[in-house]
Amino acid sequence: MDPQLRIKTHPRQADVLAREWGIFLKKHPDAPHFEIKEQFVSWAKEHDVNLKLWEGKEITDAYFSLREQQEETQMQTKGFIDTTDIPIELTFLPFLAAAFIREKPKKIMQNDEEYKKIVEKKKAQWQEENPGKDQTSIEWINYQYGSLENPNALSVHNIAEKEFRENPQYANRVKKHDDEKKKIYNNPAHDPIIAWQEEEIEKHARARHEYLKKQDPLITIGQTRERVAKRAWDQFVEDHPTKAKTYALEHEGIKTAIARITEQKKQIATPKIEQRVIPQPPPSIQQPRTPPASTGRPPLPFPGIPGAGLTQKLAQAAAGRAVFIAFIGGFIGLFLATLVIVMGTATTLEASPEENKSGISPTISPPSQSPLSETAKKILDWTIKISNVLEEGPLGDYNKMIANITNGSYNSTKRTGEFINTGPRGLYWCTNLVIDVYNLAGKSGLNDNHQAVVSMRNFWKTAPGYIHLDYLSGNHQNILSTIFPGFAIFFESQPGVFTGNEHVAIIKSKSLDSRGNGFIETYDANTNAKTQRYPVVNWDVKNQLYTLVAFGIVQ
Repeated sequence: MDPQLRIKTHPRQADVLAREWGIFLKKHPDAPHFEIKEQFVSWAKEHDVNLKLWEGKEITDAYFSLREQQEETQMQTKGFIDTTDIPIELTFLPFLAAAFIREKPKKIMQNDEEYKKIVEKKKAQWQEENPGKDQTSIEWINYQYGSLENPNALSVHNIAEKEFRENPQYANRVKKHDDEKKKIYNNPAHDPIIAWQEEEIEKHARARHEYLKKQDPLITIGQTRERVAKRAWDQFVEDHPTKAKTYALEHEGIKTAIARITEQKKQIATPKIEQRVIPQPPPSIQQPRTPPASTGRPPLPFPGIPGAGLTQKLAQAAAGRAVFIAFIGGFIGLFLATLVIVMGTATTLEASPEENKSGISPTISPPSQSPLSETAKKILDWTIKISNVLEEGPLGDYNKMIANITNGSYNSTKRTGEFINTGPRGLYWCTNLVIDVYNLAGKSGLNDNHQAVVSMRNFWKTAPGYIHLDYLSGNHQNILSTIFPGFAIFFESQPGVFTGNEHVAIIKSKSLDSRGNGFIETYDANTNAKTQRYPVVNWDVKNQLYTLVAFGIVQ
């Protein structure tokens, strides 16, 4: 009898035969994979196995085929697969239904038995070629799970998949696995690719954490898992764009990865140094730094701000153009020249120690213009000094501070950048730059409790003397006309919510015309460059890695 017909007309009998085949497979785990009946008959005769067992194999295959056909129909009619929607004629086969669920993970290449054999072979070869590197070494972890620092580095899965795909013997398997990759489930948790990915993230995080905690006992499994998951879901979005777009509605990791990748592609489209910000430490892991005792030394000599001469030349050129316009345009030209001069004052490119230009607009109503200007100059002074002693750390990005900086009463202490924490051997975070330069400039309030960006901005909103400008919901033209070098600039992927994807920097310069076009430059820590530039178009700041939410200064 045709296996599909038997399933529909004699479901209980079919289920019993399928169960007998399943018992046979458990008793003979070393039996080869049988594609055709002749292969099984030959092996069964050699091992004295009942030939009628093959009927159970045919019924199992037929049931799986019917379920897969139903899934294809769902994809065509609904656009997704509902695993709870089973045709009535297939509901009276409990063993086969359970077997289908158990076998679902094997539909992806990573769980294919033949693929897994290739993986194990490649692992054994690697260990032979790398004596002395056991499974706790970072080299092994990177080979097995992929490198977090170098996404292009080969892993065992890259190598095994290439060999698996190129083997003609596995052509049918490859096609089935590729078909499975196209399927979308109404519940992402039912997708075997998602299930494998989440299991792999957990195994990778635990293996990497075991390695990292030997060198830094303060690092948490949560921190390690966050980095691993970020890389894994970024890769998932690149490999499965259609799935990712659908699952983003219910899967936070995929949703965040899509937002991150979309923003990165925007940055690539515009010539600009790409930003890479290591996630900020959550408040729960903040380790207060104990400043060293005051040395009594005076502040380090000011090294000078690059570009001050250029600013003077630009100012001279602008003045020349203004005179020319006035000459040609009469009263209209005179009006435009006046406007250029006014805008030039409000958009100072660089605030050197010799300049007395705060750029502050009346919209924030400071009590006194002169002290605010002096504060901004001091903030920039100390920012440059710290920036000069920042180097690229062992984990990447400029988060290694190689020297202490002091003003005689406050000390900014160096960090080695070896581990993802806030201790002396941890990273010099972006928030540390803001905390240190404001305190070195003589403005107290910010401290080690504000090493998370969200916590720092919450402080900024309420602390006396601190001015918070809400760019997210405020008037962009008024705010961008108000800010000037020395302001802090805040970015948050989810405004007001700590996710680890936040950043803060110090404004280095601003150049905007009367239509709100130009750029803003920043001094940064814990990014891939010590300065960043953001284009501004029609009073809108572009190329943000995370959402620009606010600016801040202190009186």
